[in-house]
Amino acid sequence: MVALAATLAAGVAGAVEPPVPPPAGATDANAVTIEELVRAAVAANPTIAAAAAEVAGVQAQTSVETAFSDPALTATWWPEDAADGKQEMWEVMLEQSFPFPGKRGAVGSVREAEEGAARINLQRAVRDVTLRVRESAAELEYLRAAGRIAAGNRELLGRPRHARLQLARLSARP
Repeated sequence: MVALAATLAAGVAGAVEPPVPPPAGATDANAVTIEELVRAAVAANPTIAAAAAEVAGVQAQTSVETAFSDPALTATWWPEDAADGKQEMWEVMLEQSFPFPGKRGAVGSVREAEEGAARINLQRAVRDVTLRVRESAAELEYLRAAGRIAAGNRELLGRPRHARLQLARLSARP
């Protein structure tokens, strides 16, 4: 079922995404693509596993409820009864029940609708996890960019202050 969820995630995810840029000081070997993050999240998410199990359960229930009942074979033996004068007798019986016409089809239609609803829940769970991973990756990139901008601003603001301090030192000398 996890493979099904991973396949659905790949279909929902679309094209291959560029790798998430690593933080400052990290090597390229540590870079992870968004697709890899999505696959890992889909594989480990318990909501997706539960939805996939629900789909499998509905499929199994469908095959049970739309099948014919098991046939029954019965064999009976009556020994010779001396008191009544009855002879030895064998009886073999085969039984098979058939549901009312249209019942199996109606049950099958209901189960197909339930299976469709379960599949939609699975797709929704995969979509939600994929969306959360992509949003988190975008937020992470935003925070990294904001950190780079803040570091640049600190550097720019530190230069005039450093220049003022040197100017003040030079002017204070006799």
